[in-house]
Amino acid sequence: MNDGPEMILLKIEGTLTQDSLPVLEEELRQALAVAERVRLDLRDVVYIDPPGVGALRRLPRERA
Repeated sequence: MNDGPEMILLKIEGTLTQDSLPVLEEELRQALAVAERVRLDLRDVVYIDPPGVGALRRLPRERA
């Protein structure tokens, strides 16, 4: 049973590139360990490289 928050919002700013993916993946892993859902706020992202796009596409829409 998860006693953490129902949802965590991760705000991403600047660029999402291959170099920053390990940081995003770790933040997602930590957030999912304590919350039922995680929402990504990408409004302030100014550039996403192809590996970043691929990583976002691989994220599950809903956690089973």
